[in-house]
Amino acid sequence: MTFRVYEPCPAFPPVSLSERCALNCRHCRGHYLDGMATVPPPALFDHALTLADKNAKGLLVSGGSDRRGRLLRLGEALDSMTAIREQTDLVVAVHAGIVDAALASRLAEACDVAFVDVVGSDRTAREVIGLENAAPYRRTLRLLVEAGVPVTPHVTVGLHGGCIVGEEAAIDVVGSQPVEKMVVNVVCPAPGTPFAYVSPPPTDAIAALLEYAVERCDSVALGCMRPRGRPDIERAAIDAGVRGMVLPSRETLDMLAAEAIDVERLAGCCGLPDGFL
Repeated sequence: MTFRVYEPCPAFPPVSLSERCALNCRHCRGHYLDGMATVPPPALFDHALTLADKNAKGLLVSGGSDRRGRLLRLGEALDSMTAIREQTDLVVAVHAGIVDAALASRLAEACDVAFVDVVGSDRTAREVIGLENAAPYRRTLRLLVEAGVPVTPHVTVGLHGGCIVGEEAAIDVVGSQPVEKMVVNVVCPAPGTPFAYVSPPPTDAIAALLEYAVERCDSVALGCMRPRGRPDIERAAIDAGVRGMVLPSRETLDMLAAEAIDVERLAGCCGLPDGFL
């Protein structure tokens, strides 16, 4: 067995196309934008050239959303994203947000892979994210797959305030599509949000969902959005059959070494398909 350790930065940094988010989800409130460089669409190509000069492997185009869950300014960035693919060796990933058929078709030319959140509960979509229901996530995944875009779906365990609500349904949606990989995240407290003091679900519940994900998808990675300082969750993921995660703790790395498990370190996002790693 070989275990993959993903190290996104500095080789595969995220960039935000916007400084704000209108969706204002309860678990984020724009908090995660703070960890990204803000690069407006007109500056995206030059920013990519700078990354290429620094021997980066690629970039993740992300940012805030409008009230319908669509990535702000994505349409303005598509030409630059296409040029980056055509004129550099950088891999272009995009956290796509909600898309329609026309945008899915354009993304087939503009990106190498799209990361898509999948929510399994209408209640969670309404009460946590602020959308009417979870249907746009299912439709987005289907449209991107139909357009020929390589897609890595992301499912967050405990997104409903730390409770398990619809995660199996989300995993089933992912399992119904021909995707190579699924990323599983775990809800974690974010300062300044209604979830500032949220606790993740019990470790055994997380483990059960990870086992279910491994049954439904060929490759599952434990993503970067998860509580840190929790090697118990990391160990549960490994025991569940997960064969890669972003930046494991020292305790987990020591455990892998003690069990003589080979570790492959990869400079890139855990959501990248194997062909880009």
